[in-house]
Amino acid sequence: MRKTNGWTWLRSAAIVLGIGAAVAPGADAAPIGSTSAFVDYNTSGSFSDLSGVSGRNVVSFKVTGGSFTTPSYFSLGEFLVDGLNDGETTTYNHVPFTITYQTTGVDHKTIDPSVGTVKLTGVLDGSLSGSSQSSLKATFDPVVPASFQAGPYLHELTIPLNPVLLAPSSTNGGRTTVQGQVIASASPVPEPATLAIFLTAAAAMGIRRRLLARV
Repeated sequence: MRKTNGWTWLRSAAIVLGIGAAVAPGADAAPIGSTSAFVDYNTSGSFSDLSGVSGRNVVSFKVTGGSFTTPSYFSLGEFLVDGLNDGETTTYNHVPFTITYQTTGVDHKTIDPSVGTVKLTGVLDGSLSGSSQSSLKATFDPVVPASFQAGPYLHELTIPLNPVLLAPSSTNGGRTTVQGQVIASASPVPEPATLAIFLTAAAAMGIRRRLLARV
């Protein structure tokens, strides 16, 4: 009797799984375990309050954009430092800045502009003297949110080098690139096909319990 019920359960489970396969025909499952995503992005930058600047402000931010494949380093833009005159000094005391990173596409598909946007904040501290002396640095606050959903992936944005030392105008034209890194992982949100498999497995377990109760 037990053996017969066992075969009955196997046939019933197979039928249920077959039904489940038809629940979401052609559904695209998330790329389980994948960490490679092609990302399109752009950035913007601004200084919200220059009251902490003593002297002539000579720092600006150059925006950027483009694409990269995760996980990799990419440019968030450049801090530009113009030269001061000999004997001239400018000091920055907790001068706030914001760099906005926006994901515009994932795997060649455009995404909602309200999704995948992260505002990076921080402060400038230090001094510039003449055209060659600099102790100025940009220190970033912790990235919030630490991770965000964009396309079928969960993205994590970090600033690998923090703080960033800003070069004076006599070095590299006064340009300092801010490097970011994004690591993409499979979305924790179940895709339709994954959800269908879970539901059919749960149904099969329910059938098994009912069959065993009859033995």
